[in-house]
Amino acid sequence: MTTHIALDCACDTRPHFADMKAAGVTHVIRYFGSRKWKCASRAECDALRAAGFRIVSVYETTADMMAGGFTAGVDGAQKAMAGILVAGGPDHPFIYFANDTSIVKPSVACEYLDGAASVIGVQHVGLYGGFAWCEKALVEGHAERAWQTVAWSHGRRLTTAALYQRGGRVPGLKFDHDRNDVLTADGNVGEWPA
Repeated sequence: MTTHIALDCACDTRPHFADMKAAGVTHVIRYFGSRKWKCASRAECDALRAAGFRIVSVYETTADMMAGGFTAGVDGAQKAMAGILVAGGPDHPFIYFANDTSIVKPSVACEYLDGAASVIGVQHVGLYGGFAWCEKALVEGHAERAWQTVAWSHGRRLTTAALYQRGGRVPGLKFDHDRNDVLTADGNVGEWPA
């Protein structure tokens, strides 16, 4: 099986392409539709695709954005889709929604995902979060894929996750990012281009 490395960051990756290639990065996880300073631009996305990187979409406003439940999920999906389209992404993108806290209950996070699914379809919904949130979302059908973080997972690993944020950096890269392992056999985690 080919090893795929993903990194997630809130900065323009264009100055780092050569180092990213040398480090074996295949996927770049970028924000869309939220705060402008952390979102990928059309120019960056065009350059990422031209350089052969796979782009993975994530939406996050605040760490506890999912506390707003279903209505917040509808709003989040609409804003994420708009941001992806502006950046040159697909009409029907796959989007990970980030639950970047331990405060939001798994059941409330799932209500948020249901709201997002009402806009883009559950087959286009992913969840970033700890073990309990990701497990519940997948088992109960609130999300198609999970991006598990080591945080809030208490040492447990979800064997059905598509991505695993292990923490730390990709060796050789000198900008702020987190390393992620791509866990799918074919490297497909809902990226674009597909």
